[in-house]
Amino acid sequence: MGKPQKQELIIEKILPIFNTLLLAGIFITLILIFFNNRSKWEYQTIEFTAKESDTAFSDNQKALSYKTIPDISSKILEMGQEHWELVGSYLENETAYPNFGNSEYVTGIQPNVRPQKLVLIFKRPQGFF
Repeated sequence: MGKPQKQELIIEKILPIFNTLLLAGIFITLILIFFNNRSKWEYQTIEFTAKESDTAFSDNQKALSYKTIPDISSKILEMGQEHWELVGSYLENETAYPNFGNSEYVTGIQPNVRPQKLVLIFKRPQGFF
């Protein structure tokens, strides 16, 4: 009768260890699956074209006028609510050459560098949203 008690004692000691290792293995597997999927990203770019001032009427005045990027805070807020993260941005510039002399011929040309477009780059984990 001593042997069955010994086997029951061994099972009582080994079974909890086995269950703990099994649960730990399942937990680690789920974590690896989760982080493996999290490393895949989707990207999106949004372009904001600069607005020209309303004061320019002639071509020469348009070349002299300034341009500004419109207010983009509402779009950035919207992207954040959709789980997009801003990861980069760049500004594309343009150069206009107004003629400060007689419009009949070229004289006194000066460059006018100004923003043409703002590009924002966003990313978010793929497949979770």
